[in-house]
Amino acid sequence: MMLDCVCTNQDGQKVISGTAEVLAPTEKIKRLKASLPEFKLSETRKARFEHLLEITRGLTPISMAVAHPCDAESLKGALLARDRGLIMPTLVGPDRKIRQVAEANQLDLYGCTLINVAHSHAAAEVAVAMAREGQIEALMKGSLHTDELMSEVVDKATGLRTERRISHVFLMDVPTYPRLLLITDAAVNVAPISTPRSTSRRTLSIWRAC
Repeated sequence: MMLDCVCTNQDGQKVISGTAEVLAPTEKIKRLKASLPEFKLSETRKARFEHLLEITRGLTPISMAVAHPCDAESLKGALLARDRGLIMPTLVGPDRKIRQVAEANQLDLYGCTLINVAHSHAAAEVAVAMAREGQIEALMKGSLHTDELMSEVVDKATGLRTERRISHVFLMDVPTYPRLLLITDAAVNVAPISTPRSTSRRTLSIWRAC
């Protein structure tokens, strides 16, 4: 007998597929009942991130520029952070397109400052300029290519470069591992080299909605 087999993960995504050939035994098989260990799911994926959010409880929200939040996921990410008291968002992008996304997904833009620019490159330029001038404390990547935002960040004349190394960290939840994982230098500084420490104290966070 041939059976089609499909395995899905916790998000309903297919991870394995194939066929299995089953050979039925010619004689009846009997085995003693086994005592299985107790299984308990100690926490959900959401609960792991809730622990991090609890650490921020009571802290003052930071000002954040969201560069070109013109799709549902990036706009939802910024507004969810606002609702959890993490950020005060400034949405930088085409005003009409941002409002259309909000209306289509029934998202409320209360508490958001909107800065109207023509396109994604201009959004990256304005958002980085706001960080450089101290108007905001962090950047969030919206629905623009990473290289568009990073080219403005690393620009020698108008960007945010100092003598300190730029790095990148993934915060990942792996269902089969009991703790969150931090994986660094996976996107920006993939081949780090030793550089002198800088006396500059400027720090900047760049977020990406996932």
